[in-house]
Amino acid sequence: MTRIKIVLFIIGLIILGSALPNVADAAQAPSFTLKTVDGKKVSLSDYKGKIVILNFWATWCPPCRTEIPHFIKVQKDYAEKGVQVIGLSLDDQSSDVKSFIKEAKFNYPIVMADQKVQVAYGTISAIPTTFILDQKHTIVDKAVGFRDEEYLVSKIEGLLGKK
Repeated sequence: MTRIKIVLFIIGLIILGSALPNVADAAQAPSFTLKTVDGKKVSLSDYKGKIVILNFWATWCPPCRTEIPHFIKVQKDYAEKGVQVIGLSLDDQSSDVKSFIKEAKFNYPIVMADQKVQVAYGTISAIPTTFILDQKHTIVDKAVGFRDEEYLVSKIEGLLGKK
């Protein structure tokens, strides 16, 4: 094999490996209690029996900002069906998040993610990273990178159909 083919093969393995689910993806979602920028505590356990979408993001991340309207729409359309979106900001400054929350008009809670929760969810190495949890809070999907509204809706509809 030429060096170029070897490099392309390795890159392909890396891409394939990042698309495969983690062993933790079939596990119970780690519990957490984190604070919003206003100091309110939000716990995963607050949403027992609901499908939960956890989105790790940051204000400085363009794909994250592009995804946010999809999460806002999903929260609006599926809240009454038992779906809850929670944004976990990886920003260093809560003031940046606070001003962006007002600008983007979030309709779901945004909490400041700490290192402990990042490690608990398998060390968030790229953002956006989204976890889909079923009604028992088992991780059923992990998506690294931008996902559109159709992706979210298909995952939610699949879980709602499993009742």
